[in-house]
Amino acid sequence: MNLKLTLLVVAVALVTLKSHAKENCDKALDAVPKYESKQNMFKQISEFRAKYSHCMDGGIASGISAVIVESLDKNWKQVSAIKSISKKDPTFYKFIFANIQPDVTGQEAEVKSIITKAKTSCPRGMKPFCNDLIEASNRSMESQD
Repeated sequence: MNLKLTLLVVAVALVTLKSHAKENCDKALDAVPKYESKQNMFKQISEFRAKYSHCMDGGIASGISAVIVESLDKNWKQVSAIKSISKKDPTFYKFIFANIQPDVTGQEAEVKSIITKAKTSCPRGMKPFCNDLIEASNRSMESQD
């Protein structure tokens, strides 16, 4: 195959992939887990991340950050699911911590509540997670100043 034909094939493939990725991202905003469901929130967040990780910017990133903070605050009893998910996907912890963004989501009160819960009612076997969560939450609150 000559060089021009090879370049043409590669260019067409890239355009097709980019178009497909944009199409998927167009669907991502509607696919952000809704807090109203309340069931298996961290599993839903993990599944969303697996499908749409390439779309995490702008409104989509803000939406998933808001859902993460809301889920940590309102569904604290489900927080042990994060440990289970992280056994299969060790980067899930970091994803959770990175998306505590009260400066973006306006959820300062919720983040303060998360810190209190992590300090006073950390699930058994999750002390390292709770300590990291406290640290990430405090850091996110400081970044607002």
